[in-house]
Amino acid sequence: MLSEAEITSLLNSGNVAKPVVAAKPSAGEARVYDFRSPERFTRDQMRAIELVHEDLAESIRNNLPSYLSTDVRCKVIGQAQTNFEEHIDSVPDQTQYFMLALDPLPDRIVAIFDQQTCLAVSERLLGGTPPDHIAVAPLTDLGAVVMRGVWDYLIPHIKNAWKPIMELEPRFIESSSNKNWVNMLLANRWSVGTSFELVVGGRGGTLVIYVPYAMLKSIADDVSPSAWLGEVKQESSQPAEMRVALEDFMQRASLEARLIVGTMNLTFGELRSLRPGDVLELDSSVGRPYELWVGGGPSTGIGYTAEPGTHKKKYAAKILDRVIVEQ
Repeated sequence: MLSEAEITSLLNSGNVAKPVVAAKPSAGEARVYDFRSPERFTRDQMRAIELVHEDLAESIRNNLPSYLSTDVRCKVIGQAQTNFEEHIDSVPDQTQYFMLALDPLPDRIVAIFDQQTCLAVSERLLGGTPPDHIAVAPLTDLGAVVMRGVWDYLIPHIKNAWKPIMELEPRFIESSSNKNWVNMLLANRWSVGTSFELVVGGRGGTLVIYVPYAMLKSIADDVSPSAWLGEVKQESSQPAEMRVALEDFMQRASLEARLIVGTMNLTFGELRSLRPGDVLELDSSVGRPYELWVGGGPSTGIGYTAEPGTHKKKYAAKILDRVIVEQ
């Protein structure tokens, strides 16, 4: 406590004591930290997942049209890292959720077709023609079985898309339209959601695939663009055995070669009147090199000049020079 003299001194000084203000942390020191789920995907990991799904989109474009017997276009249009619980609130109640595993990794991925595309695909596979305007309705049990077939068809392509990162065995687990059930499975988990623009038979729609962080945590070091691109580059190059076999095949491949002694022009009447013993005068002079054409004539083949001779009791031609044809 202050004494009476000290209090009097403070009152007479006329100076008001100012509160001490704590120093503000610099912008570089402060950062947002989510204590609920601190584990996030890095930028490189998200890029690697995007590359995987771009490869999957290409497979869908190239293969799904034959399965659905209609034109299909697919491309990646966006990617975001989000808490699954927060995102699922904006999904319509009648949406069908498809859950797949990537063995041997833990957890599961969740895929969501927009409801109209889901109904249109099931209608087409059941032999009908989707109307121009499809009323949004829950997917029937038969429709869910049909869509299960679509995912069974896509599973090998999902496997190939993930192959550059790791050999995985995708498998279909279940489908559900119960939002609360799906939310309970993935609630409060960080996932990266990849959005696809999907056009089936001229009808536009969307597909979103969510991959939780917990699934890839054990192989986080392998989930990188460099690993993905390196594997793609390695697969695109031919193995050494294949190159050797190809070179051997080319060495043994046969080509037609024509040695042209000379040419002449004949009318059809002269051609009809030819008899054994007739002498035909060519346009080339004696002692002039012949032309040797390999793989075609002057317009398509490779030409050489050659002089005639014999070799091992057979007629032969000795190569003199290469014929350069001006185009």
